[in-house]
Amino acid sequence: PDRDYTDLLCRLFETGPVQLGFARDYTPLDGRPLLAVDPVAAVARETSEHAERAEASEIGAATLERLRTEMVWVCRRYVFDAPLPLFVEMRRLQERARQALDRRIHPTQAIELYFLIGALSGLMANASMDMGRRAPADQLARAAFTYAGIAGHRSLMGWARGMQASVALWDRRYGDAVEYAEDGVRHLPYGSGAARLHMLRARALAVLAREEEAVEALRAADEARHRAGPGTPGEPHSGQYSGPHSGPRDELHDGVGGEFAFRPAKHHYYASVARLHLGHISEAIEEGRRALELYATEDEQHRSYGCEAMTRAHLVVAHLVDGDEQSAREVLEPLLALPPDRRIGHLTTTLGVGRELFAARPGGDRLARQIEGFCSVGLAHTAARALPEGSR
Repeated sequence: PDRDYTDLLCRLFETGPVQLGFARDYTPLDGRPLLAVDPVAAVARETSEHAERAEASEIGAATLERLRTEMVWVCRRYVFDAPLPLFVEMRRLQERARQALDRRIHPTQAIELYFLIGALSGLMANASMDMGRRAPADQLARAAFTYAGIAGHRSLMGWARGMQASVALWDRRYGDAVEYAEDGVRHLPYGSGAARLHMLRARALAVLAREEEAVEALRAADEARHRAGPGTPGEPHSGQYSGPHSGPRDELHDGVGGEFAFRPAKHHYYASVARLHLGHISEAIEEGRRALELYATEDEQHRSYGCEAMTRAHLVVAHLVDGDEQSAREVLEPLLALPPDRRIGHLTTTLGVGRELFAARPGGDRLARQIEGFCSVGLAHTAARALPEGSR
């Protein structure tokens, strides 16, 4: 208030502007007169008023529940839906979470929102990789790790490090892939999420021809999936579950699941790829066959068409290296029927190796041309056509 109004209030309450909070008292503490105020009551009143202000939030529990539910839905649909439309949906959902974060909210609500934004960043990183966009994938994976750290969600931190390791693998930065996977295990030492990280590390080590370390990493992946532990640090332990490759559960990999899950079929697929890079061809074929058997028995919600296709692509290469062209043809045939919007970037890369191997064999020209035609209308090409002209 201005001076006149302050004077009016002081006369009304028979006190001074300092006591009313309109002015500051610069008198040394020793020289101030004792006020007839109950300090305990004053502190209680101030604390109560602050609590009332802190309690107020511009978003309700229903908003957070809806955002989380939609994130879970899009994550689980990723297993069987095309990446490009899902990427657009993820982006819109992430923007809604960001807008909620800019409003007045509780600290616990902020933690949940940072987790949701981080999870969506990770999913968009995965979609970017499927569309052949490694640089954006790397940026989004790093953002996912940062958001997960802010939220204190160690399971998501471990998963995001795995995503960075995956990007580095396809970018041929194998040393970086090893380091990302090792750091991920520090955040996520148990369960299927840790098994994924060990598998990624095994693959990078195999390409680097560090065979003994790669085999040890494969063994560590099996142990991590079975290993009993205190649960994921910082998150509630949900107990054990029964089934193949059972182990400690965590909220992200076993609760949210979907693209975050690392189910037994994917475990065998990753082992097959690592064995192939090690030159252990018979083991690679055995692991790949086992992965396909498990994918065949999965329901649609868990049957990842992308990983199943990648399993087949690597099996084609393994059979050709083994000199078994007939088995390679049998594995390849269902793969060539995959729709263009599901022909992920890694698939065309791996099949390119198969095309070269077929072309080098007598009578393999026809299949080599089929593979070339398949790859020419892959998802990366389809996604590029969907972009605005100036951003292609």
